[in-house]
Amino acid sequence: MVLPNTNNSGRIPIDIVNRNPKTRGQFAPKNKGSVCSVIRGSVCSGKEGSLSAFFPLSNYKVLFDYRNEVIQFSKEEIELKGSESRISSFMGIPIVELTIDGQKLKCFLDTGARLSYLPERVTSEHTSAGKEEDFYPGVGKFETECFDITTSFGDHNFIARYGNLPAMLQMTLMMGGTDGIIGFDLFNNLTVVLDLKNKRLQYA
Repeated sequence: MVLPNTNNSGRIPIDIVNRNPKTRGQFAPKNKGSVCSVIRGSVCSGKEGSLSAFFPLSNYKVLFDYRNEVIQFSKEEIELKGSESRISSFMGIPIVELTIDGQKLKCFLDTGARLSYLPERVTSEHTSAGKEEDFYPGVGKFETECFDITTSFGDHNFIARYGNLPAMLQMTLMMGGTDGIIGFDLFNNLTVVLDLKNKRLQYA
């Protein structure tokens, strides 16, 4: 299986598409004209709006280095000087523990989510930053109030933008024993090596 638009090292030079709210969280391989997004345990590539190829992330260790505009796939160890956290998963989706408003919350780690999500019991304590539109398969487009909330992962603090999921989607989080979803903002603030097979996440 050949990874999309990689050089021999498995590295994909990328342009982060985050200025436009509608494409926030996607990335485009440099000079290729296609849009890539890593979603729910697979990486897909192709024209925007289509999914032309899937590559299970459990087969690789994956470096997300948005600051240097690189994503790397490797069967070998990827060295990253920083911290390490054990992660769990539900149906192949990684779960991480965040601290928000002094609460320890378990969140699905969705690398393709341009917005993150928390239940209203958490966001109700914060001031709205406006409304945004999002999309989820099986639900379609929906609009949500958004909240910019300080989030801690290990010893790193950053601001993430959270919305509230429709009731049906919020129920699926409960089935997985999670409180929310953390997406693009984690990767935009940290350099991350995701190792799903060994249930660990390195970050710096």
